[in-house]
Amino acid sequence: MGAMSAKSTKSPAPAATSRRDDDLESHIRRAERRKRIFSWIVLSILLLAFVAMTAMQAAPFFTHHPSQPKTDTAVRPMTSDIQKLEALVQQHPNDEGMNLALANLEYDAENYGAAADRYRKVLALDSANPDVRVNLGTCLYYERQPAAAIAAFKGALKGHPRFVKAYVNMGIVYSSLGRQAKALDAWHRALELTGDPVLKGKIQALIESLSPASH
Repeated sequence: MGAMSAKSTKSPAPAATSRRDDDLESHIRRAERRKRIFSWIVLSILLLAFVAMTAMQAAPFFTHHPSQPKTDTAVRPMTSDIQKLEALVQQHPNDEGMNLALANLEYDAENYGAAADRYRKVLALDSANPDVRVNLGTCLYYERQPAAAIAAFKGALKGHPRFVKAYVNMGIVYSSLGRQAKALDAWHRALELTGDPVLKGKIQALIESLSPASH
């Protein structure tokens, strides 16, 4: 009886060892799974932060002739950045922020036609955004479509009649067309509306650039 008792006491040991091995393997698998999930979350947060930061860029002003490059080549976005964001937009085609971020990257890369198409997509999602209409107008200006650019600026002003950037940029387009009176009207209106002293100085400089003393 003693021998039988000894055997019955020892027999569960291999099973217990097996359970410990299984538990260890399960723990390792769970740890690896948590690590992958954490890495995915971090990557997603970084991508979304990049999208949000790019999407919040202000509507651009422009003072160059369309034949001149707007952006310093040292600060232009890399093609790979655009491609990564394009892939993200393909997964979320109706995400306004992602489309806007991509449009801004295309603009900074001086891909004005592609940027204009993307801004139109954003406007299809949010037609009331005046910044996007002004951005579209700047693209059309650089694409040598001044009439369409002016129409875009006027579209921004329909819903936001005090939107200074639209007046400033519209004046620049009018000036490029030799319509100096129209340009001055737009800039004087912008000067009346803005309370930003730095912007006031820039607008005043534009006005003075058309004064007889400056020529």
